[in-house]
Amino acid sequence: MSKTLYTYQLHEESESQYTVTMLPDHFFARDHVVGGRPLLPGSVYLDLMLQVLRKKHPHVTGLRNMVWLAPIVITQPTSLVLDCSTKDICQIKIDQKLYARVRANYLQPEIGDDFDAEKLKSYLPEQTAGDHLYYLAAKQAKFYYGTTFKVLQHSWWDPNEALVTWELAPELLPHCDEMLLHPVVIDGAFQAAGMSRQRPHHDTVYVPFALKELTLIRDLPSKGMLHLRYQREASYADQHSFDIDIYDCSQLAVAIRGYTIRDLCGNQPTDN
Repeated sequence: MSKTLYTYQLHEESESQYTVTMLPDHFFARDHVVGGRPLLPGSVYLDLMLQVLRKKHPHVTGLRNMVWLAPIVITQPTSLVLDCSTKDICQIKIDQKLYARVRANYLQPEIGDDFDAEKLKSYLPEQTAGDHLYYLAAKQAKFYYGTTFKVLQHSWWDPNEALVTWELAPELLPHCDEMLLHPVVIDGAFQAAGMSRQRPHHDTVYVPFALKELTLIRDLPSKGMLHLRYQREASYADQHSFDIDIYDCSQLAVAIRGYTIRDLCGNQPTDN
């Protein structure tokens, strides 16, 4: 049995291009399977693009206007090109095909009052264990999450808001410092958003589609809380939008605004 890989390495090919090779042995391919296919998590795109943009512009605080254009299946070694030839823009390509595009963000978010988890729990009426709410339902929705991606624990929720606790698997802890936006932490936030819209016996597979803004405020912790707010139905009936904050106890670590999910099999607008 081959050794599981827990990180990846960017290679600088030119002043404006980096490459990275994704392997089936990477944990995020092995433990992130959708409809029987190992799909590169949308959160990996974000980490790669932020790393590249910060190499060129150290003052980048995050990402904005992110669009996931196509899923990437990792059944064999796959070389991704991260192209930053246009100022403040990063694109992911494979064999000249465009898979994602994002802009650099230099702004700091407006941070409101101190986060009060206990107050949120007091008015969110439902409480559910993560394994029941997320991972059993995920199998029905054609997602298979291996042990490294089962990060969600308990939740308090209503139809428009949720508070969710999360913790990284022990085998991931030695590699936390090797990524800016740890893919499992960000994917945990995406899991919570997708499962919040999943209806029983409804054949829908929600995947990332767009993101208005993401700001990295401090290093991601190994455990914490997610605060999700459902914003609206997006332009299409099979799209839904959220604001998500990722906390280390009471301190905000990542602010995500306008994260939109879509049905993998639904009708989508063309890229513009």
